[in-house]
Amino acid sequence: MYNDDEKISASEINKYCYCQYSWYYERLYGKKYIRERYKERNEALGFTYKTIDNFKRGINFHDKFLIKRKIRLIFKFLLLFVLIILLLWGLKICGIL
Repeated sequence: MYNDDEKISASEINKYCYCQYSWYYERLYGKKYIRERYKERNEALGFTYKTIDNFKRGINFHDKFLIKRKIRLIFKFLLLFVLIILLLWGLKICGIL
């Protein structure tokens, strides 16, 4: 299974800079073999993963972000409205209006 290709791509250099061991074992054994070993290890240890695909997680993140943004925007408008009312009330008390 050894990858005897002498060419090293830019993505492989990036992988090597991130983790030399990971790059070495992936090049030596291949991704499929490594994934099988992870699967066997996880089954032996009883690991279970709650899987939500990236698209659904992205949608959930953006929905929560937009709700927070709308709440902040409404709060700013209410604060501005209250400040304008207080300003007008203060001007009326001072006799300017």
